[in-house]
Amino acid sequence: MANGASFVYRQDNSRYIGVQFSVQGRDLAGAVEDAIQAVKQKVTMPNGYRSIGGGEYTEYTASRRQMNVILPADLVPDFLPAVCAV
Repeated sequence: MANGASFVYRQDNSRYIGVQFSVQGRDLAGAVEDAIQAVKQKVTMPNGYRSIGGGEYTEYTASRRQMNVILPADLVPDFLPAVCAV
């Protein structure tokens, strides 16, 4: 772990400090989910403060949600004729 400069950014009428890290030897989603859980367990946020994941993790989770809708919708027409023929 290395310490670095902190920058306060502003977005949507809020201030935030970005924290980034590199993942090596494991999947990105699992590492970010573990980090989010560790922050929830070990850091007490004052009222009005929150911790959220972003970046590639947010894009990954959004694409997983889309695939949960698209994949079944794509597979049903493929297998429906076989089921109806029985």
